[in-house]
Amino acid sequence: CGGKLIELKLVSLNIGKVTTVNWQGKPSETGFFKKPTSESQQVTYLGFKNDQQADLAVHGGIDKAIYCYPKEHYAFWEKELGIKIQAGAFGENLTTIGLIDSEVNIGDVYTFGDVELQVCQPRFPCFKLNIAFNKKEMLARFIDAERFGFYLKVIKEGIIKPDTSFELVKSVNSQKVSEAVKAFTERSSNKALLEQSIKNPFLAEQAIDY
Repeated sequence: CGGKLIELKLVSLNIGKVTTVNWQGKPSETGFFKKPTSESQQVTYLGFKNDQQADLAVHGGIDKAIYCYPKEHYAFWEKELGIKIQAGAFGENLTTIGLIDSEVNIGDVYTFGDVELQVCQPRFPCFKLNIAFNKKEMLARFIDAERFGFYLKVIKEGIIKPDTSFELVKSVNSQKVSEAVKAFTERSSNKALLEQSIKNPFLAEQAIDY
């Protein structure tokens, strides 16, 4: 009531297969490279059935089933890097409008058609960002920018179409995604925020172990 109406839009649905690339003279397997698809995709509790991850010890799984990245961040990166960036470039499955890290709560639940997804942790990046952008400093720049995006766990399986509309069905007043990021990037100087994150019942244990 009286609040700002935020447009929620699925800009792109992205999936990819594991590939082997050469990085600094060594082969590296990665499922980072996602491409937009125009086909409906089946969603299981482990994510999109037709999507793949390489290192399952740190990627994929129930608490990293689907990665969402805000389209709003793209303008920053295009200016920062001086290049045009295509949807899926950050390895995300869902490129969206209206789901910004500073406004989305850990624990919020959204429905995409008949699929129900819950925000469960920020995306803490790895060196595969360097490979994707062919810049050895990209990981450090990504962390400094604090535009992480977040992971969604699947509460209800189903089908997501590229033109699926989505909505917030449960808002949890726990902690913003951006606050959870700061809790771990500034852990040595902000003990109170770190403690708040650790006690957050909606935050995945993987994030606490980061």
